[in-house]
Amino acid sequence: ARALFARIPRPEAFASRIVRVQHGAEVDTRAVMQTLVENGFVRTDLVGEAGEFAFRGGILDVFPPNLPKPLRIELFGDTIESLRRFDVETQRSEDALDSATILPMTQFPMTRETRSAVARRLSLDFMDPLFKRDVAEKIDRLNEHGTFAGIEHYAAVATDTISFSEAIREWEVVLIEPDQITTNVAKFESLLRTEYDSAAAKGRAVYPPEKVTTPGPDVFTFLNTARMSMSEVHIGDLAGALAFHAPQVDRYQNRLSEFAADVKKTRNRRQIFFTATKGGVEKIERLMKEFEFRLEITPGPLPRGFEFEEINLTAYCEWDLFEPPTSTRIGGKKRTADAFATDLRDLKVGDYIVHVDHGVGRFHGLQRIPFGETEREVMEIEYSGGGKLLMPMENLNLIQKYSGGGDTQPKLDKLGGTAWARTKASVKKAMRDMADELLKLYATRQMVQGHAFSKDSPWQFEFEEAFEFEETEDQGSAIDDVKSDMESRKPMDRLLCGDVGYGKTEVAMRAAFKSVMDGKQVAMLAPTTILAYQHYRTFLRRFSSFPVTIELLTRYYSPKEQKEIVRKLETGEIDIVIGTHRILSKDIAFKDLGVLIIDEEQRFGVGQKERLKQMKKAVDVLSMSATPIPRTLHMSLVGIRDISVIETPPKDRLAIQTAVVPFNDDFIREAIEFEVGRGGQIFFVHNRVESIYGMKEYLEKVVPGLRVIVGHGQMDERELERAMLSFINREHDVLLATTIIENGIDIPACNTMLINHAERFGLSQLYQLRGRVGRSDRLAFCYLLVPSDKILTSDARKRLAAIQEFADLGAGFRIAAKDLEIRGAGNILGGEQSGQIAAVGFEMFTRLLEEAIRELKGEVVEEEVETSMNLGVDIYIPHDYIGDENVRMMFYKKIAAATTDERLEAIRNEMRDRFGALPVNVENLLHFVRVKRFAQQLGVVSIVRQGALGVVKLTEKAKVDPNKLLQLINANSQVRFTPNGVLSFPLKAHGPQVIDAIDELLQSITG
Repeated sequence: ARALFARIPRPEAFASRIVRVQHGAEVDTRAVMQTLVENGFVRTDLVGEAGEFAFRGGILDVFPPNLPKPLRIELFGDTIESLRRFDVETQRSEDALDSATILPMTQFPMTRETRSAVARRLSLDFMDPLFKRDVAEKIDRLNEHGTFAGIEHYAAVATDTISFSEAIREWEVVLIEPDQITTNVAKFESLLRTEYDSAAAKGRAVYPPEKVTTPGPDVFTFLNTARMSMSEVHIGDLAGALAFHAPQVDRYQNRLSEFAADVKKTRNRRQIFFTATKGGVEKIERLMKEFEFRLEITPGPLPRGFEFEEINLTAYCEWDLFEPPTSTRIGGKKRTADAFATDLRDLKVGDYIVHVDHGVGRFHGLQRIPFGETEREVMEIEYSGGGKLLMPMENLNLIQKYSGGGDTQPKLDKLGGTAWARTKASVKKAMRDMADELLKLYATRQMVQGHAFSKDSPWQFEFEEAFEFEETEDQGSAIDDVKSDMESRKPMDRLLCGDVGYGKTEVAMRAAFKSVMDGKQVAMLAPTTILAYQHYRTFLRRFSSFPVTIELLTRYYSPKEQKEIVRKLETGEIDIVIGTHRILSKDIAFKDLGVLIIDEEQRFGVGQKERLKQMKKAVDVLSMSATPIPRTLHMSLVGIRDISVIETPPKDRLAIQTAVVPFNDDFIREAIEFEVGRGGQIFFVHNRVESIYGMKEYLEKVVPGLRVIVGHGQMDERELERAMLSFINREHDVLLATTIIENGIDIPACNTMLINHAERFGLSQLYQLRGRVGRSDRLAFCYLLVPSDKILTSDARKRLAAIQEFADLGAGFRIAAKDLEIRGAGNILGGEQSGQIAAVGFEMFTRLLEEAIRELKGEVVEEEVETSMNLGVDIYIPHDYIGDENVRMMFYKKIAAATTDERLEAIRNEMRDRFGALPVNVENLLHFVRVKRFAQQLGVVSIVRQGALGVVKLTEKAKVDPNKLLQLINANSQVRFTPNGVLSFPLKAHGPQVIDAIDELLQSITG
């Protein structure tokens, strides 16, 4: 936005200062160097950064601002004999060039004429005695050094200039984030005036803003001429939006012969197949060969194919034809931290990251570099003071994306400094108090002997057989976890995390049935009346064929009804009670409570949580959460609670289409009429009770004949219940409600949601609300309505952008992480822990907390050895195998973090499934990481190939069998072992066989 205020030289004047050099051309070296000086370059002995040049012995080195590397111009007389780039660090020449362009460093030329003009204007424009001293100082510096600080502002007055908007008036202007541009322009205009008033009052010779910059009104006029705008949060005037009629193509999964026939029928159209993977290319090529048809193959991701009649084009994507791959599940169990730990899929250049050993740095992208005789892909990380780390990707397990909470930017650590080690030690010390409190709770639960439930009864099998859907693998695993806990004498305390609609309630119902079969009661606690009611209806339907008594208890029941339910709980006449925090009241006593199920525990208040703590002591507890808040989550990760994660969506579930749109009569009418037209229903969220009936009138006016029912938390319980039932029974088209529908409303016919004033909601809240639609195999829509005349705050924009970004199924864990970033951690962990998180990032905080707990338990926490290996073998994922950088990073991290051979094999299978046969380099990488992990377990510091020798350095505590080591040395006279733990041996293998040879050697010296 600031550039819009600038006064700049006329384009033809700027163009005349550009220096162009060409191999074989003749140049006047003295004139070129004079031009460089006038263009703001500084002469030095050695070129190290942009804006410097050096001349020695017929070689001119110059670093232009427009090139990533400096130029080396070798002259023979006045002829350019050689033109090359060179490396700043080594000063060695690199690739040759035919020609190059050297742009100026400054907007205005610092010629003798410019300096004279500036001095003259200073003398004439600032004759007031107040400015006499400042003018004299500036002219002295101009005469002595040829410049002074801020000279460009005076040059803008002393020379012929135009506004920035004039320079680009012939161009098509596209505004990116127009709201933010408008805000920044207004702020900058105000700042210019404030700074001028302050400087002038101190006697500084400065021009008023209107003299040296484009006036604010002119800038706003220019912005209004833009015919197109783009925004990360897609908000705009829908009437002026670009609209393309491009309906989606059919899905041809399991109908490939039909697909081939349709392609042949429409061969007069341009038909393109998009795929982002090598495997996709292989699959479509096999298909074209088998069915004898042709398609244009284009690299790149496309979520769904479409037909664009206007340009006679049909585009297909991989998932129109083939089943999308599901995440590979390893042996029924997976490390729960993986579900929340950053997989770097959202990492962008400029983001902060944390290296376990070096601290907080800034991510600068990936690059392929020579590594001895081979190549490696490395991650470039910037540290304080210009330090740069090129980290091999096979070590990506040492990297975490920084997530410290809030907008505060972390301070970069210094590469090789001691500050990071001190910070980690300080945070770990602070963790001990927190860990101590958690361990007391943990120890209490460990000592308590609970009820060990019986193995599954025949009725349990019958109950589970009656489940109308097919269990997902994750769901089955969670059920097994819960049953195993219940059959143990240790009281269960398990957190069940799964996205909205992923089948958590079924897991809870099976636990409840198991409890009832053992003669134990069950209490299910929900944060809202509506959620309790929804669970009550679900339980009644699911348990209808079995002799189980289920009751609902909320504060809205009459005192007489509540008293009767309380009595039956005490006498054991009720098997399962479902309710709100009314269940936590002191008058509630159970005859024999076996299982406590808590839905969305984080939504309960402090007092209610204290009462829960008392109830939990001797019963089995199952907590359920769709978007787990980080505190709940990290306690699970560090072993204080067990966790089960359901990550697999139900079969045929589609991702919800999410869009941010301005509040607009036409759009609202169109969205509602579309859903009603396909026989569906609509949720309209309006979170203001005082104006909700006015909104009802508005909707009935915009869509005549629309049947709207209102629901909100201040209604009488029975009235609210009637409203909900009438909507469930399809008596109304729209449920206009507050956020009471955030949890528990399960209406498969409802597949469109409109959320009014979406900018006022938290990210997790938006995510929960959106989860109320899309609970069938029908495509669902969620429209986030925002005022068309309001500029959103930075946080609101981030939330709305995130909810659009995380549209994929199963994004609940990433939502929780993003919410931590946006809101900060203060309201989750308290101020003290919030500061610790900001110091080291959320993942490192969790890791240090885990270490602190293990130490307090008396466990030995050995410092992990980070083995470095340089074997002269290509180990990287080629760009033509996985083109997307973030997906590539995701797989590097998965591979680097793999702790078992089984896990590596699963990753290999997933890559083969998604991208086709693995290239040799990727196979090498997997084998390399397996051997490296084995070396780490043994206590190997490094393994290096040096010519025909292999050199292994061991730690003092290396787990090596001395007898086997001695046997190896005696068997081969070329094997050497030094007292400081260095083992050298002949290594004749080449290529991938080197990794096999190292593996064989390590196996031979272990017990």
